[in-house]
Amino acid sequence: MKYKKLRILFFLICLLLISNWVFAQKREPDEEIFLKAKAALYQKEWPEAIRNLERLISEFPRSPYLDNALYWLGYSLYRLSETGAEKEREVALKKEALNRLEQLLRQFNTSSWRNEARLLEIEIAQKLVQSGYPEFKKYIEATITGVGGVRGVEEGVKGIKEGVVGVEGGVEHGVEGTVAGLSVIIPPPSPPLSLNEKETDPELEIKLIALNALMSLEKNRAWPVLERVARENPSPRLRSQALFILSQYDDPRVIPLLLERASSDPDHQVRESAIFWLGQHKGEETVEALSKIFDQAKDLALKEKVLFALALNKNPKALNKLISIARENPDLKIKQRAIFWLGQSRERMAEEALFEMYDETKEENIKENLLFAFSQSATKPAIRKLIDIARREQNLKLKKTAIFYLALTNDEEALAFLKEIIEKGIGQNESQADGIQAGGRSS
Repeated sequence: MKYKKLRILFFLICLLLISNWVFAQKREPDEEIFLKAKAALYQKEWPEAIRNLERLISEFPRSPYLDNALYWLGYSLYRLSETGAEKEREVALKKEALNRLEQLLRQFNTSSWRNEARLLEIEIAQKLVQSGYPEFKKYIEATITGVGGVRGVEEGVKGIKEGVVGVEGGVEHGVEGTVAGLSVIIPPPSPPLSLNEKETDPELEIKLIALNALMSLEKNRAWPVLERVARENPSPRLRSQALFILSQYDDPRVIPLLLERASSDPDHQVRESAIFWLGQHKGEETVEALSKIFDQAKDLALKEKVLFALALNKNPKALNKLISIARENPDLKIKQRAIFWLGQSRERMAEEALFEMYDETKEENIKENLLFAFSQSATKPAIRKLIDIARREQNLKLKKTAIFYLALTNDEEALAFLKEIIEKGIGQNESQADGIQAGGRSS
């Protein structure tokens, strides 16, 4: 019996060894080297990855992994250069990385790695130019101009098909929900900026990224091309992306351009994006531009985006505009949005205006929105206002709402007030019980 078990065990071991040998025979030597290189990449062992990739490229010039290997070799050389190497070695590694990426672009016209290689070239070249090597600007300029110079970009801009989907999501309206039965608006996210190459021309997208890099190196040359894209490109997505790039620079041309596109761009989402980026610029000029858009806009959603942009600005003029809208705008939804953003600002002048509005207004639904704004602000004055309302408010529903919001805070004054209510309620119940018992005895 024991001998039989040993035979079975021996047979299984042999079978395992044979299967491993067969599997190993099926794998080509270039694949083995490539897998070793990828394993080193995953471990961020750049020298080991470089050694294996260089071996694959030199020993197997016809390997199906060659374009893949050239990209990852360029990537590994670049990453190694960023690990604290001496200046001379850092530059040498970056130069070699560019050479390998250029080799990929020369040898493989249809490789799926071409776009990644060009983007990596731009990144490496930008680092070299910023380190004092202006000759590497040619990699960025070559991407922008292509064969036909800057005009090539303009032709590419005109050649994109219409109907491309705009910036995904844009600046959303905000998520509507309820707290204690009240309608509230959760702040909207920033518009996403990533580009989906399935929806537009990948060549032009790469040029836009190169223009962004060139803006940091030579703004006067890149600006007119980006401005043309922002105004004339038939793709809403690319117009929005160009506006984003331009909006990041402190330049007197930015606000007029954003105001123009926010007012006149044919695409709704591009207008919303322009408003969002306007909101990132502080100062009275921006507030005036946003106020003008709000007063002229007919679209409710566009007005809501302006409210959000004004709230981000936090300039006193922006807050005054929001206060004016909260007090006087005839549209209830717009009024509620303005109240919400004033509460979010946590600015003293905004809080004082909201306190006055609560005392003056007779509308219960507006008072409910104001209570929520106080709870979101959660400053000492706002909490004290909630306590005062909970003490004095004659409307039982509003009184309960104020107490509910106070219970959500960890503020000591709020907790002391809630304790006072509880103890007072228990005392009243005991007094009532004593009175009932006394009445029973007397009868």
